[in-house]
Amino acid sequence: MKKINCVPIGVIVFFNLIIASGFYWQQQEATVLELSSDLANIIPICKKIDDPSLFSKDLFLEDLKDVKYYTPFYVQTLRFIAKTVNHDYIKALNILGFITHFIFGLFWYLAFAKMYRLPWIAFFMSILVRGIVWPPGGELLGISELWTIMPRTLFQAILPVPFIVYIYTKKNKLLLASLSLGFISNFHPISGIGAFTLYWAAYVSYSFLENNNSIKKILYESVLISTFFTIGILPFIINYFSNIENVINIDRQFFNHAFLTRIPETFINPLKFIIQWNRNVFWFFLLSFLLFIFLDQSFKKKISKILFFAMIVLFLVSNSIFYIECFINEVLDTNLRMAFQFIRFQKFLLILLEISLGFLLIELIQRMKLKSYYSIIIVFIFLFLLVFSHTSLISRLPLIGDDLGKSILPKIFMVNAEYRNSNKSDLNTIIEYIKKNTSKNELIYGHFLVRAGANRSVCLDGKGAGMLIEGNPIKFINWYTEYDQFNKLNVQEQLRFLKQKGVKYIVSKEKYSLEILKETDTYKLYKL
Repeated sequence: MKKINCVPIGVIVFFNLIIASGFYWQQQEATVLELSSDLANIIPICKKIDDPSLFSKDLFLEDLKDVKYYTPFYVQTLRFIAKTVNHDYIKALNILGFITHFIFGLFWYLAFAKMYRLPWIAFFMSILVRGIVWPPGGELLGISELWTIMPRTLFQAILPVPFIVYIYTKKNKLLLASLSLGFISNFHPISGIGAFTLYWAAYVSYSFLENNNSIKKILYESVLISTFFTIGILPFIINYFSNIENVINIDRQFFNHAFLTRIPETFINPLKFIIQWNRNVFWFFLLSFLLFIFLDQSFKKKISKILFFAMIVLFLVSNSIFYIECFINEVLDTNLRMAFQFIRFQKFLLILLEISLGFLLIELIQRMKLKSYYSIIIVFIFLFLLVFSHTSLISRLPLIGDDLGKSILPKIFMVNAEYRNSNKSDLNTIIEYIKKNTSKNELIYGHFLVRAGANRSVCLDGKGAGMLIEGNPIKFINWYTEYDQFNKLNVQEQLRFLKQKGVKYIVSKEKYSLEILKETDTYKLYKL
């Protein structure tokens, strides 16, 4: 590893440090408004663990047991970092973002360098996979600003680790790679199951095509892979099933009705989910893969066959879990609630398609007999286009002008890119006022970010309710009952309803005949 062809490892390290530092510096003044809804739930969980007296009346944080199932490895990692910055979780998240940005590019480069054997193409692809792409189901792949530093993003950053372990170790490589895959899956188990499916399918097809292994040996190795993966992910399995009750006496039909108020039907309808793949970025990468199949010069086209087999397995497994779960629930009278999560791990189809793009570039370079410096030119042209991706001319280019191209570099490195200062936001002004002028025991009806930003309990919000689907389905049904009842009331009846629940403050854009404590152009804080 002292020399990876002609790209010094120092260049890779320096480049990724620059990217990580740029995002870190850009987000030093970030607020809760930079958070995704996932992070807006995770940070209050961290704060509740730090101080159990917080959120005593909150929709999903009143009892910490209801959220113990939720990505404990990520939560504890963020808490550990927060202790170094006086429990400022926005700063802690920014530090975690710096680390994630750095290892993201480094690990993917090390993996691509072994896959492609052309270092500058590996470098190019390690930059490209940073770009934000949107698979179905509200998922994302890639890494960018603070809102993307979620468990799934951290997992994608370390996704190449099992491959790197397998390539660079000499003894027990299969077992160590499987164990490492299981361990990193604790950071985002849903993605981990998808990654296991991907790695297993790729390894099985590789064993069959490259090594001509017998079916018996492949089955034996599959058992070993599954066993050591399970050992690695055991902390999550123990934590999840010790905190989730799957045998509960509820009306399943009523639960499903409540479920659909929070989760789109596509998550429990594989056919509708599949239709959502009809998006430009998917067609671009799919067409590039089909072209690669045609041009693939590997022996008996083994590379394209391995990728294709992994895609088929990933697609079939992710879309069949829902039907398997329905069968188990019906036969065993249980209430498993995981299929709506697992269907989303087919997002890794895009990872495989992105990998195939690198192989396509290599085939084109070899067929056209281009000299090595052309791959260097590709990297620098790509970086040049990224720098100017926000200009009127370059932004018209496919991919470069989309989220994929515009999200790779920090905005401070790009021309014409605007970075919004969330400190000046109306909602942030309201949140800061609440934090400074109300008691921590107060209950608030309003925007879900009040929970993460002001450390106050929030009621009736849909974002918080989603945490109860797995954590406490009884409370989830109670939320839906109240939510449905509340929305059928007129304004005055709604105010009485909130008062009976113990709500003291309302954050809203609407006008109420109540005392206004703080007002901005958009939001008002009312005292009830």
